[in-house]
Amino acid sequence: MEDDIHKRTLDLIRAFQDKNIDPLQLGLLTKRAFSQTYQGNEWEEAWPQYNINLKIDLNIKDYGTYQQRETEGEEVF
Repeated sequence: MEDDIHKRTLDLIRAFQDKNIDPLQLGLLTKRAFSQTYQGNEWEEAWPQYNINLKIDLNIKDYGTYQQRETEGEEVF
């Protein structure tokens, strides 16, 4: 499950970079997290070139049951 989440998240972030968009506003976090500050459009220019590394730490503490109603085909949790 962790591997699937890692792959999908990384694919999504790379798609954002390819389109040069930042819907997660990572630029705001990056500007605060590092000593380097970006001026003007510098973040937009640098964002597509960043190499992103993810660390997924999945810990499922509780889970419910899953049933599918046979008559209506609706999912019930």
